Order: sequence, then C-alpha cells, then structure tokens
Amino acid sequence: MLLGWAVTLLILAPNALLLRWPPREAPPPEKGVRRFAQVVLQAIERLGQLGCLGLPLFYRIHSPDPAAKVALAIMAAALAVYYLCWARYLLRGRRYAVLFAPLWGLQLPMALSAIVYFLAASIVLNSVWLLPATAVLAAGHIPVSLMAYRRSQSDPGKEHR
Repeated sequence: MLLGWAVTLLILAPNALLLRWPPREAPPPEKGVRRFAQVVLQAIERLGQLGCLGLPLFYRIHSPDPAAKVALAIMAAALAVYYLCWARYLLRGRRYAVLFAPLWGLQLPMALSAIVYFLAASIVLNSVWLLPATAVLAAGHIPVSLMAYRRSQSDPGKEHR
C-alpha cells in the first residue's frame, strides 16, 4: 500500500490555515530588480514544491532498516517544529513576520524544517528523486523566505516579535 501521500498531507495541511486566517501586516511586494529576483526564485521554489509534494504520492513508507527509523524520527521532529511555528503564528496575532521569525535561535525555522522534513522523507520513502527535488526546493524556498522576512522587518515602526 502506498502511504507516501501522508508525507505530503502532513506538511501541507497547516498551510490551509492561511485560507481561514491570512497574515496581517504583510509588507508591500518587492519592486524592480529585487522583484525580478524574487519571481525567479519563486519559480525555482514552485518547481521544488511540485517535486516534493508530488513525488511522495508514488512511494510507500519504508521503516524496517535503522536508517529509515532514524529518518522517520527526524521527520517527526522537523514536523513538530513546523507545527509549532504555525501555532506561534496563530497565537501571535497572525502577523506576517512571525511566519519567518527565528525560533530558539534557528533562522527561518519553517523553511528549514520543511527542507529537513523532505530530506528525511527521501530516506523513509527510499526515493532517489525526492533528494534533488528537495535541493531545488531549498534553492528557492530559503532565499524567498529570507527576502520575505527582511521585507517584514524593514518597517521600523512595527513590532514583529
């Protein structure tokens, strides 16, 4: 039985919160050269998302070997950090900057936890294709998230913590 769909569902589910509770205090979009760079990076990010969210649907979860068990534990820890960041977003008034704010000294915790989650999933699913898809996701998602965080911090009149 293919259970890879659970990998996709578990990481994607909290994003549905944005439909009901969209962020507040979002900064204006980038302009000029920065906007072009953002669009290019977002295209790379979307390509990585397509692979990372689509590929698991065709695999089954493997857990018998020790590496897969360790990877499953890493997935669970990364997912816990990801969910904690979503809870923080809701509890702190749905402010845009909170989606990207550091957690326990970890910069961009939502972006990095998603990357770690998919890296570990490539082992759990025994998918050689998920590994490069995750690298593509990281190449777009991390810089896009960093740009968004910096934009959210650019208004000194707002308190984002």
